[in-house]
Amino acid sequence: MPTALYQAIQNGIFGTNFFNGRLLSAEDLRSEQKAGEQTRRLLGKAIGDGVAYGLEVSIGSSGAGGSAPVLHIQPGLAINRSGHAMSLTQPVDLSIVPPTADGAGPPTSTFANCQPLQAGSYVSGEGVYLLTLSPATYPDGRAPVSGLGNITPTCSYRYTVYSVQFGLIQLTAANTSDKAKTRNRVAYQCFRPDQVTVSLGDPFGTIKSTYGLIDDLRPSYLTDCDVPIAILHWTTDNGIDFADNWAARRRITSPSADGDWSALLGDRRRAETEAMMLQFQQQVEDILDHETGLDKITAASRFDYLPPLGFLPVKTSGAGGFDPATFFGQHMPGEIGTIDAGKLRDLAARAVGCDPILLTATRKIQLYFVWENILLVKQEPSTRLVVVFTTPELPYSGVSRFGFAHWNRGRFSAGVI
Repeated sequence: MPTALYQAIQNGIFGTNFFNGRLLSAEDLRSEQKAGEQTRRLLGKAIGDGVAYGLEVSIGSSGAGGSAPVLHIQPGLAINRSGHAMSLTQPVDLSIVPPTADGAGPPTSTFANCQPLQAGSYVSGEGVYLLTLSPATYPDGRAPVSGLGNITPTCSYRYTVYSVQFGLIQLTAANTSDKAKTRNRVAYQCFRPDQVTVSLGDPFGTIKSTYGLIDDLRPSYLTDCDVPIAILHWTTDNGIDFADNWAARRRITSPSADGDWSALLGDRRRAETEAMMLQFQQQVEDILDHETGLDKITAASRFDYLPPLGFLPVKTSGAGGFDPATFFGQHMPGEIGTIDAGKLRDLAARAVGCDPILLTATRKIQLYFVWENILLVKQEPSTRLVVVFTTPELPYSGVSRFGFAHWNRGRFSAGVI
């Protein structure tokens, strides 16, 4: 029989009904706790899953030479696909020991809705690993009891503490054939922009809702209780070679109201494109911190893909950096334009809707100097000069300036400022 309008659907969250004179049991109070938990989880699912803030992972000790590798993890907040909000309230130094084939699996958790992964997903040896965050609970303290004689009940803990735990899963399909490109290749195996673009070629066909290395782990190894936060590359000789945050993590991503058009209008692809940009910037910063001879590095030697927008530090007399002509190679345009700092946010907003730059293509990449950055470098030579690159899919956004246009190559007139 059809349900009538304004008739309550007989399906929902059961909360305890309190009234004077009612006898309450522990079961009644637990039911009320459960109702509150279910409500919070529904709110979490509506907000979306991902990293809200913090939880940045960096290498504390690489583990080279046989020492124990350690990761430093900043405080932060994340929401998993089950709707659980997970908070790390203080920095953690996490000891990472590659699990042995016959060793112990993940630690036991008493969290009812999020059971630990099976040990079979943990493997040993050199490779690429996914670091995850998931909820966990543990008891603390003892509550006073009565009526039980001298027996101390095992359930008489004062508190149930809601905490978090970290897990490690190997990405066995990760492409590590070229050491110099491993970081970029693994990141874009997670992003898989090609699979999304192909699905848009037939918008009334089957739209791919799952793609990439991380999705391949669901649900056997990666559950809805886990939030990916970093990709680690472990090598036998050097320990942890890199910890790449944005190859794995995503900002809080709203669920798609219509899965049929999620590849076009859904929030996931925008979040992934933002992660592409941030992943590139983190990798560039790591190169700046740990390598020399940056002006000799080419994009083709380190990357298969570049994000649709990025910032590259340029070598000057006052600071080290990259040489744009060497880095971009065949993709270097005839000249580098200028852009105002105030236009960068608009440029980034438009770039989020674009595909990444495939370096095997032969199209020229658009390059800009930021006018305010140029002026600051002239005043303070130690300031880094930055060149902004964008995908050729975007309209040219250079600003006309006297002395920065060439009559035979310029794409804009040389105006007087």
